[in-house]
Amino acid sequence: MSRQRAGDVCQLHTRRDGPDSASGSRRRPIRGCGLRSPRSTVRIGWQRRSVVQTPMRSSSLLPAIWSAKEEDRDNPNRPRTSRYQRVLISAVEVIPTDVSVDDRVWLQGQAANARQEMGEFAAAERIRKRAEEAIPQTTRPALATYLQKLKVVIARKDRSDEPLDMIPEVQAAIVCKNERAEDDFSRNYCARPEITKVFAL
Repeated sequence: MSRQRAGDVCQLHTRRDGPDSASGSRRRPIRGCGLRSPRSTVRIGWQRRSVVQTPMRSSSLLPAIWSAKEEDRDNPNRPRTSRYQRVLISAVEVIPTDVSVDDRVWLQGQAANARQEMGEFAAAERIRKRAEEAIPQTTRPALATYLQKLKVVIARKDRSDEPLDMIPEVQAAIVCKNERAEDDFSRNYCARPEITKVFAL
């Protein structure tokens, strides 16, 4: 990728591989492009669009979680983030029966994601599997993709907010270029040809 092209990628980027949103795409800055707090940028782009079409009060907790991550960025215990994540998990456990299957599965995926980020992998997988059982009744194919990717992350016991294999390859390449890989998975992922070729063009 030329220097000009790399710069273009670092402009506001439209998320294309998240669940479809009735409100249309939104453009979000991506990780690795000089952001002050890049921890969840890519998945936030996916989640924020879905909030618009989710009629659950629990979905309104997601902006609070994003803000808490910013506030907790220098605290490895992330007390604010964990507090809001647990409220979200509790809300999802009592989802009303009149909530659509798509929204139910999406919210369960967010609860599983929260458990994964807190390192509660067994609980995360239980919620994820419960959501996966309803996939045949959903109308948004990206939900199945998300849950399958999350399954791999949970099995790996990865607590990160933004695992490399859950974001598009261009964003992953930018992360690999700008941040030092600190574990075997990240090093191996960053060495994949489809990742290294992004900046080799």
